[in-house]
Amino acid sequence: MKHSILRKIIPAGMALVLLTGCGGKKVDYDMETEQESKGVVSTLDEFREADNWDDSFTVTTSDGDVKVRINAPIDVPKADNMSVVTVEELKLDTNYKKKVLKAYFKDSEIYYHDLEHLTREELQSAIDSMDGTIISAQSQIDELESKGQQDAEQWKERLNGWKEEAEEEKKKYEKALDTAKDTYTIAEDYDNCNEYVGYCGDLLCNMCFEVKESGGNAIAYITASPLVQGKSNIYVNQYYGPQSLKDCDYIDGYSSVSASIDKTESENECSISKEDAKQLVEQFLKETGRDNQVLYGLKNYVWYGANATEKDGEEFIDSEVSEVRNWGYLFGYGSGVNGLVFSNSLDYNDFDVSWVTLENSDVYFELQDETTFAVTDAGITEVLMQYPINITKISKEVELLPLSTIQNIIKDEIIKNGDDYQLDEFKSFNKLKLGYARIKDDQKEGCYSYVPAWCLYMNEAYGTGRHPVFVNAMDGTLIHPLDEM
Repeated sequence: MKHSILRKIIPAGMALVLLTGCGGKKVDYDMETEQESKGVVSTLDEFREADNWDDSFTVTTSDGDVKVRINAPIDVPKADNMSVVTVEELKLDTNYKKKVLKAYFKDSEIYYHDLEHLTREELQSAIDSMDGTIISAQSQIDELESKGQQDAEQWKERLNGWKEEAEEEKKKYEKALDTAKDTYTIAEDYDNCNEYVGYCGDLLCNMCFEVKESGGNAIAYITASPLVQGKSNIYVNQYYGPQSLKDCDYIDGYSSVSASIDKTESENECSISKEDAKQLVEQFLKETGRDNQVLYGLKNYVWYGANATEKDGEEFIDSEVSEVRNWGYLFGYGSGVNGLVFSNSLDYNDFDVSWVTLENSDVYFELQDETTFAVTDAGITEVLMQYPINITKISKEVELLPLSTIQNIIKDEIIKNGDDYQLDEFKSFNKLKLGYARIKDDQKEGCYSYVPAWCLYMNEAYGTGRHPVFVNAMDGTLIHPLDEM
């Protein structure tokens, strides 16, 4: 059953507090103010001192009565207080594009690098690569047909899809090759191109801008990396990696950044120190108007090198005997407040929302305002900025309802809407977390507020929170993720 009401209000008798969103919308938060002296408003320290929520009750569902169990520790962020943060999606325009390109390429000449401006050599290499993909896919299809495996049809369908995509890409490259030049074209007009190339030190690198499909020119991604195989679809013959692995047949850098700060000291082959690398990143953020970002991840950039060996007449790479080196540093930043990054708080993508309606079980929320960086000998060489936002207002030290009030609201929701939570299969809730949930401004597209919220859910070993119940921590209204997209 899909909830038709965006937010359910707890009983009235509360004074009205108005907070202005980025679109001028008045967001009504009903706050108990008359009884503050009687302990109606709670602090984070009180939440931290609270015992686990231990409760059980009966819920009547369409399949009969179900005994629900709650045994949930209280997870409270490491902060002194909570805030309300209003934000708007960052738009892509010519000025911002120039600002980001300048921050990345510095004093390098900048060239167009979209399909119409790729060089003849790049296009031919891309065509050759597509030919290899087509041949490989067809070879695997032929092998499946000859063996008659049980799941052969499923794999054939997938391989045919890859083959068809490669054939379409090849046609585009072949068409562009007819009018291609041997050299790059210097960028002069930044309005109609979203892909560029230039130099970071001695490395030829590219930067791409992508806007959201929903329109409005809101930025979805900004990516930048050296033009090397494995980092870019179009690549040239240049080396990117630690010098100690240069003679290896295969090298790769693991560029994922987790939500942790590595404070250990270990050998790193990068010519730039960790502190100097951090200064480079923070200068980039400042130059691009992103200096309100919160650092959430820092680690060494780990690289692997291995040589090809022969087995049964075929060449292969044995990853078990690879050499490992630290070369450079990886940084992760995200929008947040009070040292807490929103994307590492109550990110709807971390929860299974199929409890609302099964056809939306694979929905993706464009929430993760994060920027990751790789710093190597050439400075900042890799950038991934996704779904960036501008913070327009911060209302600090907002008042929060007592934990007992929140627990009663959650319990009441589960009892009244038991069929939403598939209680015939899952009956035990084991985590209650306080963080920030995003709610949209209904009057202006692309504007949102991050509000303190509680979430009770079933925390599973592989990380996904099942059947979450989100409640605004200030006024007790229920928050339904699919209504906030």
